[in-house]
Amino acid sequence: MRNKGQVVAIDPATGELLWAGPPRQGENAYLVAAGPLVLIVRDNAEMEVLDATADRYAALARYRVGDSWTWSHPVLLEHALLVKDYDGLRRWELVPSRGG
Repeated sequence: MRNKGQVVAIDPATGELLWAGPPRQGENAYLVAAGPLVLIVRDNAEMEVLDATADRYAALARYRVGDSWTWSHPVLLEHALLVKDYDGLRRWELVPSRGG
């Protein structure tokens, strides 16, 4: 029923589908919970930032986090994200919001 590479949100209590993102977004993806955000790092080295509490799929931001395929799960640190691609390891600084 689901399209390959589609991100979905499901209510854990009921199993109800809350929302679905666009289909065919990649072969593999790694999801990282970061407070009220979900970071989705795809194997093509693209990352999307989603609001974990949103009632629909809406990317807050998109980034290119590597120069080649990312087959390793990213590591969330206190104020940084480590992303390993085929050629190396990068540290992405995460700047806390000034509003909260």
